[in-house]
Order: sequence, then C-alpha cells, then structure tokens
Amino acid sequence: MQSTTFSQLSRRVVIVQLCNGLAFGLYLFTYGPWFLDAFQSVAHAARAMMFTSLLLGVRQGGVALLEAPTGALADAFGRARAVRWSWACRIGFFLGLALLHRFHTMPAVLLCSVLACLAYSASFALFNGAFAAWVVDSCRAIAPDQPYGPLLSRGHSMNQWGQLIGGVVSVLCFIHGVPAWSFIVGAVVCVSALLYCQRMLHESHALAPATGRTTWHAMVRRSQIVLGASSQVIRGLPELMALVAVFATMMFLSNVVDYFWPIALRAELGIHLPQYWWLAFVVALGTTRIGGAQWVRTVLGRCARWHRTQQATILRRLLVGIALLQVSAVILQSTLAFAHRDSLASLAVVVFITALAYGFLVPCYETLMNLYIPACHAHLRATLLSFGSLVRSGLLLLLAIPSGGHTSSSTCTGWIIPALFLLVATLWANTVLRRSEHAPTTTRCAAQQDAAT
Repeated sequence: MQSTTFSQLSRRVVIVQLCNGLAFGLYLFTYGPWFLDAFQSVAHAARAMMFTSLLLGVRQGGVALLEAPTGALADAFGRARAVRWSWACRIGFFLGLALLHRFHTMPAVLLCSVLACLAYSASFALFNGAFAAWVVDSCRAIAPDQPYGPLLSRGHSMNQWGQLIGGVVSVLCFIHGVPAWSFIVGAVVCVSALLYCQRMLHESHALAPATGRTTWHAMVRRSQIVLGASSQVIRGLPELMALVAVFATMMFLSNVVDYFWPIALRAELGIHLPQYWWLAFVVALGTTRIGGAQWVRTVLGRCARWHRTQQATILRRLLVGIALLQVSAVILQSTLAFAHRDSLASLAVVVFITALAYGFLVPCYETLMNLYIPACHAHLRATLLSFGSLVRSGLLLLLAIPSGGHTSSSTCTGWIIPALFLLVATLWANTVLRRSEHAPTTTRCAAQQDAAT
C-alpha cells in the first residue's frame, strides 16, 4: 500500500466499480422475465409467478444469512480477499442463468434457479460493505487529507455507467432471442474482474488482517467476535440504526420495483414495447441512475471540506426528501393499480423515481455511515456497512411474495407494503439524525469501545 498513490487508488476504484456495474446491468433488466419464462415452460401461469417471486426471497434470504458473517470475514481476514471471492461466486451465478433454459422439468429448473440465486447471494454479501470499507481505509492510509466521500461517489457513478452499458447489451440480446449470451458475457466480465483484483487490490497494512493458513474453527471464532462487537456498536449508536433502517427499507422497495416492473408492464398493463422503445427505456433508466449518483458526487464535492455536522445535515435532508418522493409515487401507483386505473405513464414515473433514488442512495448511505462510525471502530467498518443489506434481505425474504402481488396481473398493488415500511423508517430516522447533528458521535467512542470489548 505504501507505493500506491491516491490517483492509482482512484483508478482501481473506478475499474472495479465499472466491472461491478457491467455485471449488474447484464442481468438486471432481463433476469425476472427469464425466470418467469423458464417456469412458464414447465408450469401454469399462477404457479410460475409464485416461483418467480419465491426466487427473489431465496436470493435475498441467502444475502440475509450471509451478509453479516461475510462482513465479519472481510474485517477479520481481508477486504480485498472478500472482493475476490465475490467475483468467483458471481461467475457461478451467470453460468447458472445461461444454462437455465437447457432444463425442461420443474425440479431441474427450480434447482438451477435456486443454485444461481444462492451464488448471487454469496457474491453480493462478500462484495457489499467489504469494497467500500477497503476504499475508505485505503484512502485514509494513502492520503489522510483526501476526503473519501467523492471517491466513493465517483466509483458509484462509474457503477451506474457500467449498468447502463450492461443493460443495453442484455436487452439487445433479449430482443434478438439470445438472452443467454448476455449472461455468458457477464461471466467473462467477472473472470476479468477477478484477475484484475488478484493483481491490483492489496490489503491496508493498518488493519493487519489474518494471514497464512487458518483453521475453519479459528475463522468462525474470529468472525463471531467481529460480528458480536459490530452488533454492540450498532445497538449503542441510534444514528447507525436509523441509517440502516432507511437504507434497508428503501432498497427493499427499490428491489421490488426493479424486479417486478417488467412483469407489470407485460402482464398487468398488457403492453409489449417495440424493440427500440424497450432499449430506449433501459437507456433512460440507466441515465437516471447515473444522474442520481452524479447528484451525490456533486454535493459531496462541494461540501467535502465542511464540518462533519454540516455534511450530515445536507445528506440527511436529501435522503429524507428522495425517500418521501419515492413513497408518494409508489403509493399512488399501487392505489391506481388496485382501482384498475394505472397506465404506462404512472408506472414509468414510479420506475424512474426509483432509478433516481437507487443511484442516489448507495453513495449517500455509505458516506453517512462512515461519518457516524467512530474512528476507533474502523476495523469493523465492513461489518457495520453490511447491516443495512442484511435487514433489507430479511425483509425481502419474509415479504417478497406479498410485495409482488398474488398474480402477475396484480403486481403493482403489492408495492404498497415496502412503501409503508420506508415511510415509517424515514420519519423515525429523520428525528434521530436531526437530534444527533448537534451531539457528535465521536465523543462516545470510548464508551462504545468498552461495550464492544
């Protein structure tokens, strides 16, 4: 790490996030209909929709089970190592998608789908939190005077550009009748990213992760210690709990909308977009997400030198505003769908507001969490950052099926469930964060360190 400059670190963040976005975009817009078509080839429509919704719960249930343990593994044994493992798991996910339609019986289709979703769960859990923690601690080790917020937001902007490019490729493959090719391209991207991370990502010497051969028992034991300490920190800091609640419920809502809107477009509204309109829709969505990420990057660039409290206030106001906007749009769409008065225009408004919120949320959440995580708990950063996704995954595991509606023709009505969760979490978090902005969290560091110990 000592020979690495800040510009080199920035370049590595951009390349890894670009690959991450490419891999994400290569399945995001097509894997829901891909699963649904696979199940419809071996089961009737209602049962196929049930299994398609169930896969979302399986995927996020796996994330819920793995999120905190993999964050603890990253904190204990190295964030760069966890990132490399995540790319290896994602290769399995894409290969499972590519092979799905090769099977023609319900048990085979279901088994392949579940294995692919579990591979995704492991990949997401290993990458999430670990990479952001690696970026923050590497930045502090290399250039302590450089703010990490703009670096994180720049990486997320490139992630959104990657998603746009990957989305265009996947939709082109889908409308030309060769969707499996986009998943094969995704596997190639993941192999390339794995080789790059193996060569270019190095651990921060300041954190001194475990090295050498380690027994499974020792690995589990150390991860349990890290997880227990992180839980103590979360429980002792209401600011972190509030941010976790908003992130979890906002991502819950965004994931439900992203997963089900293509199904709602086709089944509920009976609209089959022409090929080029479908492609234009995906490009517009990707551009909107880029706009959300760029918005955060601009804000962080302007307030990078401000006091921590001023930064937290600005980001909190923006986060609450975008959350309430998303809640309002989704509740309106669910009400219109229940009354059978929804339209392409109302669905498009919800989808685009969700895309804007998604592009905005991740860099905003990571920056706010790192503002409130005391310096004495930097070694727990990956685990603390992973709690938001853990809660989100638990919500999806429990509520994915009712949130997707009873049938493919009533998908939007179920979206009101995650919207109400987000409304409650946002109002509570706004109260907690406003109260804390005049009482810096770092003053409680010693007490929190004693509790974690």
